[in-house]
Amino acid sequence: MRRTALLSWLLTTVIGLMGVDASAELIQLQLTGLNISYSKTTGLLVDSASANYRTANPADADPLVGAAVVYNGVLNTQYSADVVLADLYVPGVNNIPAAGGAVTSTGGGVMDLLFADGSTLLKLTLDEVRVFYSGNQLFIAAGGNATSIDGQNLPSGLVMQFPVSVAIISTTFTSFALDASNQYVDSFDAIGVGDIRGVPEPASIFALLSALAAGVAVCAVRRCR
Repeated sequence: MRRTALLSWLLTTVIGLMGVDASAELIQLQLTGLNISYSKTTGLLVDSASANYRTANPADADPLVGAAVVYNGVLNTQYSADVVLADLYVPGVNNIPAAGGAVTSTGGGVMDLLFADGSTLLKLTLDEVRVFYSGNQLFIAAGGNATSIDGQNLPSGLVMQFPVSVAIISTTFTSFALDASNQYVDSFDAIGVGDIRGVPEPASIFALLSALAAGVAVCAVRRCR
């Protein structure tokens, strides 16, 4: 329970630092069981399945424990374990301080979500990502904004548009090592959660409202009978 509360607070904090209004009208993708890996040698922060990205091969993406699409705070679609996979690639993450602190990646990373058959749920190209390590293996957090939406197939006719933010929080390290100098993080594997937020396109809002209205009308007819 404490770990869940910590993750929720950390996500809210990271999103706030990125200048995203968590109360504004939005489409939100909530990701659980997101496995990430880091190597100082390569400077890459990636999903734990592979450093390869956008290969269209599901084997190169990490199967999530769960994923949910939330529209304006209301659950729209819930995906069970292994249905949605995360393909994360963040380059240029160099010299994370062992005592804790923040570094900024280079741009051009990706955060893609795909289905087990390789089809697209959402594809994002990322700007620079801010990576913060707490020290003492408490948590690792990463947050940034998308520079382009390269593909999407969201449920219920929803269409995401800018601005789009990405936040990742991990509080459980399955492996962790410092470099020979003990000044920087050399590598780690961690498990956490992710949050992607974007503004819904007006046309998709109309489509969703129309679908809801149709559903209400059908229910009303059935009750009348």
